[in-house]
Amino acid sequence: MKKMRAIKILAILVFVMFMVTALKDAVPGLVDGWNEAGDSQEYVGEKGTYMTDFSVKAVSKPVVEDSLVNKAFDKKVPYFVTNIRTAVKTPSWYMIYQCGSALLGLLCIYGFYCMARVVFSAIRSNVFTRKNVKRMRLFIYSVISFGGWLEGGYYFLYRDWTSQLLLKGYEMESYSMKYPWLTFFILALFIEIFAVGVKLKEEQELTI
Repeated sequence: MKKMRAIKILAILVFVMFMVTALKDAVPGLVDGWNEAGDSQEYVGEKGTYMTDFSVKAVSKPVVEDSLVNKAFDKKVPYFVTNIRTAVKTPSWYMIYQCGSALLGLLCIYGFYCMARVVFSAIRSNVFTRKNVKRMRLFIYSVISFGGWLEGGYYFLYRDWTSQLLLKGYEMESYSMKYPWLTFFILALFIEIFAVGVKLKEEQELTI
């Protein structure tokens, strides 16, 4: 009885933290997306051309520019940049990619709904059930699928965009992962361990 009460309390805490984290990530994401959409201006007469940011690194000595003067030295000083904003053309496959993202996004939303059902089920003391295993699997694998689709799209889009650019004395930074894949797979591992535990529990009940 005490164990079930502890599980209920943990389930409530998980749900509260889940909602706080979701809102914390979602609201800034929506704001950033809105601002990015406003800043990314499509050029008139050049459909699919947008302004976007890139991280760069210098591969040669920076050149003295007439636009930067150090007042202490009273002379021009060299400098280099780490970020640029420039125009790129989006590839033709990007529209199809966005459609796939929308479909997988809906599946991911359903996965979050399933996870909420698991939490409420735990509050009602229904924890180690096949339904919860199914719901948890739907949650994590929908998140992994959606994240994998987005990560792959970002990677190929970045490769396409950087291949369009040539900046003397600089090279584009390598693509970096955007999602916490280690966390995703650790969570998937724990869910599969939970599934094994449920199966062993059912076998033990049948044996008894």
